[in-house]
Amino acid sequence: MGWDTKTGYHALRLAIQGKQLMDDAHIVLPMRDEDRDFLLDVRHGQYSRQWVIDEINRRAALLKSAITQSRLPERADRAAISAWMANLQRAWWAENDL
Repeated sequence: MGWDTKTGYHALRLAIQGKQLMDDAHIVLPMRDEDRDFLLDVRHGQYSRQWVIDEINRRAALLKSAITQSRLPERADRAAISAWMANLQRAWWAENDL
């Protein structure tokens, strides 16, 4: 019987991108080729369910460690994010004569 490779794919993607965010303070988009290729192999059933579970657990442990060592602030600066988004919208409206 098969297993839900989509769930495995997304769990691993979150672990990969979460660690990247903690380590580098940003996420690379589009995703790095080696990460994308690995995740597509997971999605296409190239790995067993148990192997993927073990890999999720391994990467989750790496992510937990990265979280404790991250230099990112504990909380997002919501005022700065809100101002940035408002400026982005105003710029789009201006560019589109709205």
